Amino acid sequence: MSDEKNSGNTFNINAVPSCIDEPVKAVLNPGANQIGTLFGDLLAMATSKIHFSAEKMRLQQAHDLEEFKKSLSDKLNAKPAECLVEPRMQVVGPAVENAKFCMDEPQIRKMFQNLLANSADIRYQSQVHPSFSAMIAQMSPLDAENLELFKGGRTLPIARYKYTLENDGERAAFTNCFLKNPKMIHATDIDLQATSLSSLERQGLIEIRYDCWLLDEKLYDVFIKNELRDILESELLQMKACEAKINDRKVRSLDFDKGIVRLTPLGKTFVSVCFDI
Repeated sequence: MSDEKNSGNTFNINAVPSCIDEPVKAVLNPGANQIGTLFGDLLAMATSKIHFSAEKMRLQQAHDLEEFKKSLSDKLNAKPAECLVEPRMQVVGPAVENAKFCMDEPQIRKMFQNLLANSADIRYQSQVHPSFSAMIAQMSPLDAENLELFKGGRTLPIARYKYTLENDGERAAFTNCFLKNPKMIHATDIDLQATSLSSLERQGLIEIRYDCWLLDEKLYDVFIKNELRDILESELLQMKACEAKINDRKVRSLDFDKGIVRLTPLGKTFVSVCFDI
């Protein structure tokens, strides 16, 4: 390893550990300003721990790292100079460490870029919570896609299907049917959507309620006819045909409860920091 050291705001390429391949070294150039250089240094240290056996994967990592740094630099350069401040290491350290595992997921990568850029913006710095990095790292691309639907503080409809039993009993048939993502409308998609919303709710970013609903009843028409409803209706007919019972009571019909899903206060702050508004 070279004896040369970093000085001032300049990152010494020769000081990079020898375990980093040349394609990666080529992209570890100094940023346009001190903050950009800090992020470049952190990314260099994080990615130096990864060793790929295939040349193709090494080159892909180098390309993804370069794209990440370029987009991050563009976001920083787009901010007014007077708004740039030194970011907190409690935020950017974990963010850079987690980001290295998400370079090949454009939606997740973009959220990390926004988090890092806004952590260096005095207008956002007080809103940037240290937990945001871990939240992004636990998201799937579908989670990010769904969460973006709530930008602007939108409240969206959701439904819970249930079987009505004799003697006024009921049992859940499917919980958290969410149909506002136009890419996810088939029965198998709806199941993935329910998992995604449950995960976002677990992280405290959204709240799902069935004790209130939207006043516009037409917003719930989509739950009357869809692939999932057809499957549940078919199962209902089969249960009726064999006189199946649930909790010793016969199944009478299929219905659904109207509900709402919206951002929590934490979710609103997270979206304002980690998404392009």
